[in-house]
Amino acid sequence: MVSKHCSAGQGCSVNQGRSANLDGVSAPTESRRDRQRRELVAEIIAAACRQLDEGGPGNVSWRGVAREVGMNPASLYTYFASLDDLFTALITKSFGDLADAVGQASGDSEPAARLLACVRAYRAWAVANPRRFNLIWTDQLPGYAAPPGGPTVTAEQAVYRPFLLALGEAEDRGAQLTEFATLPPRDQHRLLGLFGTLHGLVSLEINSHLAPGAVDGEALLVDQMTHALRHAHQDHLNPDHPRTAPDLPALLKQGEARFGRHASPRRTGPRWRPVPRGRGLPRRPGSGPPDRAT
Repeated sequence: MVSKHCSAGQGCSVNQGRSANLDGVSAPTESRRDRQRRELVAEIIAAACRQLDEGGPGNVSWRGVAREVGMNPASLYTYFASLDDLFTALITKSFGDLADAVGQASGDSEPAARLLACVRAYRAWAVANPRRFNLIWTDQLPGYAAPPGGPTVTAEQAVYRPFLLALGEAEDRGAQLTEFATLPPRDQHRLLGLFGTLHGLVSLEINSHLAPGAVDGEALLVDQMTHALRHAHQDHLNPDHPRTAPDLPALLKQGEARFGRHASPRRTGPRWRPVPRGRGLPRRPGSGPPDRAT
């Protein structure tokens, strides 16, 4: 739900329940009723998020959320049509929080430094919010389907945007890469490969599939993403793309100098290996895909 309201110091004047926007056109202010509804919806989503963090998707229940916010279960239908509708809101918020974390880390530095900062921020959010990360990226809700073209789609795209803007600037292509659907298949494939590397290594780490104590998850991720970015840049420099873009490998070296170089575990770093099922770090309770409570 989107509301329009002004804060003090923005030069907004209120006249009989209306405010002036930057074009001088009056627009309705948020009514007390709308504000209360917005705040209650946010409280309901926050309660569902806490239940998710405590016990996974199977711990999120209609009655449990209603009880936590002090509401009759039937009254929840005033705000959400179903538990699936509530999960859609929870997924949307989780994508939004991840996008905010990545966007805030990108800053205004050179493209290569922004890329590595985004990589670190993506991992840090996942490590701090493993159940929310798994909810948005894995199929943990039997029978659930996100609304086609719904809010989760836009929220997911916002996660990629800081990466694509930085990479596009490094390749002297501006915001072109953010229009993923219109890109040539070659560009789509290399970008999917980059995000596959990023997401795959982070997923392995937060789900305890890397040998404990044998590898630094952040060091491994930054090292492999640096290699993947160099490869993706070289793949970009083909006959269809004249060699006019900045030298990304050189920029990445600058980023490494700024953030610290991590030796590749394949060559000089500590050995690492995937952990067979049942070994390694103990599983978090509820980390699997249990049926949802009702």
